[in-house]
Amino acid sequence: DAWRRHFNATAIHRRTRKTRNAVWGSISSEQLRVATRPVMEAIAAWQDKRCKVDAHFRISVDTRACGVHEYDLRELGYHGLCVGDSVVVRLNPFLAPVIRVICRKADGTELVFEVSPVARDAAGFDITAPVIGEDYRSAPRTVQQQALDDVLATAYGTDSAEAARRHKQRNRTPFAHLDPMADVREAPLQFRRPGTPVAVEAPQAAPLPLNHAQAAMRLREMCGEAWSRDPAACMALVRQRFPRQVPEDRLEELAALINGRDSARHGATVLRFDAAAGTEGERACAN
Repeated sequence: DAWRRHFNATAIHRRTRKTRNAVWGSISSEQLRVATRPVMEAIAAWQDKRCKVDAHFRISVDTRACGVHEYDLRELGYHGLCVGDSVVVRLNPFLAPVIRVICRKADGTELVFEVSPVARDAAGFDITAPVIGEDYRSAPRTVQQQALDDVLATAYGTDSAEAARRHKQRNRTPFAHLDPMADVREAPLQFRRPGTPVAVEAPQAAPLPLNHAQAAMRLREMCGEAWSRDPAACMALVRQRFPRQVPEDRLEELAALINGRDSARHGATVLRFDAAAGTEGERACAN
């Protein structure tokens, strides 16, 4: 300490070209911030680490000098902490093994709690745990669980225990005593007034034009046996009526014409003589 005082009073700093005491003396009272030792110890921290709350509402933290400890956060359930949530743990060397747990609420505010490690006996058992056969202790109900109890009590119009029992039963409807359509049934009637017709014609689509092959496939299904007896003669009739394209809306007319001609001569045999071949044959569809 004597050497430090001598060095700061006599040694010239290379950057400032002054002694360290002279530079320190140039700081005004308005610029100087003073903190007590307890404040410095309170704000000291090794690091911040994020831990996940396990199914037993506990976290495990390595406090460095004091080793790894387990911390029970069940009491923080009253402040909205749930199993599976993550908390920020701040390690302070002057507080270890006590840690500071920081919880961030939904509105962005932070809650800071000092939590001591779980005390254990020589065998490593939790000394605060209930003893079998002597006592029992349940985990505190979280804010979410309390809110769910309030919702069930409101829905079934009874206390939390009875509401939970009714909620587990089948064919029980929440808010069954309410009629959500009551105001709808009492709504006044609105009579429709006569209107003026709009003088607009609906757009008409032109029939789809078919080529001879497409028309033949459609007519074969529509005419059946009348087409099968002599498809060549029937196709000649189609080409005679529509040399290029067949409108789709005229297929019914063609089918009726083919079926009518076939019915008129059905059962009669029309003989023709082929002079070149010297044979007789029959034609199923005559013009």
